[in-house]
Amino acid sequence: MRPLALRDGRCACGLIFLASISAFAQCPAGELRLLVKDSQESPIYNAIVTLELPSGSRSITTGSVGVADFTSVPCGNWKLRASKSGFDENSMTVQMTGLPLLESSIVLRPVAVHSSMEVSDKAPGIDQSASESNELTPSQVKPLPNNPATIGESLPLVPGITRGRNGDLVLDGTGEQRSAYVVNQSDYTDPATGEFGMTLPVDAIQTVNVLNVPFLAQYGRFTRTVVAVETKRGGPKWHADVNDLFPDFRVRSWHLVGIRNETPRFSFGGPIIKDRFFFNESVVYIIDKVISRTLGFPRNESKQESINSFTDLAYILSPSQVLSATLHVTPQHTNFVNPDFFNPQPVTPTYAQHDYIGTIADHYGLWGGVLDSSLSLQRFNAFIGPQGTQDMILTP
Repeated sequence: MRPLALRDGRCACGLIFLASISAFAQCPAGELRLLVKDSQESPIYNAIVTLELPSGSRSITTGSVGVADFTSVPCGNWKLRASKSGFDENSMTVQMTGLPLLESSIVLRPVAVHSSMEVSDKAPGIDQSASESNELTPSQVKPLPNNPATIGESLPLVPGITRGRNGDLVLDGTGEQRSAYVVNQSDYTDPATGEFGMTLPVDAIQTVNVLNVPFLAQYGRFTRTVVAVETKRGGPKWHADVNDLFPDFRVRSWHLVGIRNETPRFSFGGPIIKDRFFFNESVVYIIDKVISRTLGFPRNESKQESINSFTDLAYILSPSQVLSATLHVTPQHTNFVNPDFFNPQPVTPTYAQHDYIGTIADHYGLWGGVLDSSLSLQRFNAFIGPQGTQDMILTP
């Protein structure tokens, strides 16, 4: 007879071994998406990305979109290497944990070139300040407790950006009018006011880069800050994502009395034509009720309702040419605008606004570079009306 303790110990070891094998087998392979960019946060085209796996190395060229997609990547820690002529090679380690999609980015810096010259006179020194860049990614924004639904709500996370008393963004001490808001190399700034307006949903972004005083003409008109947004396209597999379905309820006298605000978000996308035509859609529905403390409940609220929709289409014409189109639609409606003691709800206006921004862009690899051609169209409609048709009576 074997001792009972020895048999129990062997059984426990066997169970632990079987459980570890089962856990490893349940970890599915996923998709790995890597964005290759330079020090100015612009995508690098035709870079070579190599993924080292136990079964062998896999190499992909980023083409004309600056993105490398690896499918069926097993769980574990794997090494990635990115290289291109004229840039220093860089490498990183990624950890696949069984998620359907893991997105990451890597920076390639230009090869340092050293030169010298002699002059017969001393030239005065010139102080040059390099532009500072702050990057936001969806993985940094989504876990936040305030649940930002749009890019504008997440920008105060960047140092130097705050929100004023009227709700507008303040970038490096100045208003939005001095800065530029760029989406996929296209200017999205309101041409009439110079403000950003309603920004994109957070589920539609690949990266958000805030450049302080960048010396780059490609971003157009600005004197202070550039907010450069790169959106993500649909992947090789269809996906759907739902966030923030539960609203914030209004509580009065220990009872739930309606909804105070709600911002459910939906996103879905995938290939319409395999390896050729991709689709991605992100939608945010926003309802917010702003309370005026000078009026009594329930006639003390301003109800704001809006929809923020962003659609992205990408068609790969060839390995060196990509045609993309986007449509940003933001209808919004506000009933009882800014009620207060002297202007109660019956005399406050109703405001409605509809914004449409459409872009078509062509990215073509030519002679070692990329030729970008884009066309954008922006339409803006606004309506202001009264609550009724009766005459207003002013009583001093």
